[in-house]
Amino acid sequence: MAWGRTLWTRMPKPENAVTIAVSSRALFRMDEEQRIYMEQGVEEYVRYQLEHENEPFSPGPAFPFVKLTCPPHSWLPTPGIHPGGLS
Repeated sequence: MAWGRTLWTRMPKPENAVTIAVSSRALFRMDEEQRIYMEQGVEEYVRYQLEHENEPFSPGPAFPFVKLTCPPHSWLPTPGIHPGGLS
């Protein structure tokens, strides 16, 4: 049986799928960004973000969960798992 056919026959029906939403603040540690936004306002927050745009965020409390539920090759279609994010 072809890979594509096998994969699609195992996909759960939408009514059987589970969707779990994870906020970006739970997925990544963004304490400093939140502090700047709350204490100094949007303009300073944008400036800070631009100055640090090439620095990756540290994993947050939900990161291990998402990492466990998403396979290593998440760019491949996986039955029942559809990662997404909320801001």
